[in-house]
Amino acid sequence: MIQRLKFYKKDIGEFETFYIKSLIKSLDSEYIIKFFNENNEICDKLNIKPYEIIDKCSEEKQKKVAEKLSKLKLSDIEKRKILVVLNDNVKEKLNTEGLSEEEIKVLNLKTYDEKEKIEKRGKICLEFEKDPDIYKGLEELIYINPTELSKEEKEKLVELCEENPDFLITDNIDLSKSTAKEYVEAEKWIKSILQEIDPNWSNIQKLAYIDNAVGKKISYSPDFDSEVSNVGDARALWKIIATGKGVCNGISQVEKYILESVGIESEIIGGKNHAFLKIKNIEIPTEEGVKTGDTIVDPTWNLADQRYGAKPSNFCLSYEEIRKHDINSKGNDKECHRNDEKLESATLNMDEKYLREVYKSIGLTNEDGTFPIRDFMNKLDKCSSLGIKGVEEKLKLLKEYYPNFSSSISSTMDILNGTVIKPEELNLNRCIINRVYQKDDENRETKMYIYAKSEKDEEVFYVVGENDQDFTKMCKEDFIEKYECYENDLDAKDGKRPWEIENDTKEEKRLELSEKKKVASNKIDLEER
Repeated sequence: MIQRLKFYKKDIGEFETFYIKSLIKSLDSEYIIKFFNENNEICDKLNIKPYEIIDKCSEEKQKKVAEKLSKLKLSDIEKRKILVVLNDNVKEKLNTEGLSEEEIKVLNLKTYDEKEKIEKRGKICLEFEKDPDIYKGLEELIYINPTELSKEEKEKLVELCEENPDFLITDNIDLSKSTAKEYVEAEKWIKSILQEIDPNWSNIQKLAYIDNAVGKKISYSPDFDSEVSNVGDARALWKIIATGKGVCNGISQVEKYILESVGIESEIIGGKNHAFLKIKNIEIPTEEGVKTGDTIVDPTWNLADQRYGAKPSNFCLSYEEIRKHDINSKGNDKECHRNDEKLESATLNMDEKYLREVYKSIGLTNEDGTFPIRDFMNKLDKCSSLGIKGVEEKLKLLKEYYPNFSSSISSTMDILNGTVIKPEELNLNRCIINRVYQKDDENRETKMYIYAKSEKDEEVFYVVGENDQDFTKMCKEDFIEKYECYENDLDAKDGKRPWEIENDTKEEKRLELSEKKKVASNKIDLEER
């Protein structure tokens, strides 16, 4: 079998890794050792890890390999990994005379047993009282989900992560890991938010403050539903906070995690291609007095509102009310919040009057109860009927009032599209707000662009990326030469770029990045602010 593998060495890509692993596992312990000693190149190329093979072997074979561990030409770390994955019965019976002190310590590490959920099985259970050096090199074998830890354990984990930067942190969605650095950064941000909360506040005040903080920190991933989007990273709890980018179920997980820190119970609910929160057993002020029950908060659909200081449209709504937001301008029901079984208890609805009172009481509105964006909107009114010059004046005001506007591409697109920049008010023939990437950028990071066409057919593009301080004005020829649309966006429009599609602006609707993100009827209505 070893000779056969050597024969295929040059064309090893044709060999299925799964079958190679099965073949190695079927060997006697003596030949397993011989294979690993003579085929490092093959193992590296196919990412075959010795400990993964030993983990699947019988107890008898595990014991024989472990007792001849010194004969394996592997690094000390690889040998320690093999000892970690041994069955408990093998560890108890193993003769440890030939093992080093460090290897014996590894044998005593606690691991999760077969009764645990599958992602935990066989993984190392982090013990905070142990010397952190014992875990160095074993990070990929450790299961760490801070949502299962106490407050004290989370604080200790922050310290451990600072000493062990290779730790990988999982969460309840577990599609991607957050790094130790991301965990530390995210936890410090969460702690800063919690320190700003007055302990005497009611739960509804705490909920409002946290939802606002999440909206100011996180933006919807601008490259979501494109060929370069990372499905897992957009849902990894601490990575979302550290990067400031996520999608609906990841963002809901973030808010739920923070709410738990202040004793507010919530549940992530799934509608059609969307996720949000049901807040449980919370007191809400109403015309009939304070009522206790369940209500709905949609952190994702509140992102742009919260970041730009507008009235949140999806905060503490009943199931009946939030379902109205699923109906688009054409009367189609997107069913983003539809979940009759889990949401029949969500009957509490906060009227605008009390929403303003709550936000005012925690310092998130002006003294008269209006939201901060009102000042910005009053200035925008002076830029109407100015055509392309009006677009430029509005962008200057955006930068003046919101200097960090470019750090949140998706929220900025939401605030600009159909609210700040209204083509009919500016006397424009066409206006498009969408996303592209720079052709020479290997990572294809998202840039936002505004395409404006005047009544005299003058065409101008304004482009900004998340690390840019301002919009760059470009002529059409230069823009087309430098930027391109994502393949997914082109496919959605039969290969045509938005500016190539000839439509009358006054009838043209925004090219949505994804129906999973928003529906047309949920555009921010700043007139109510």
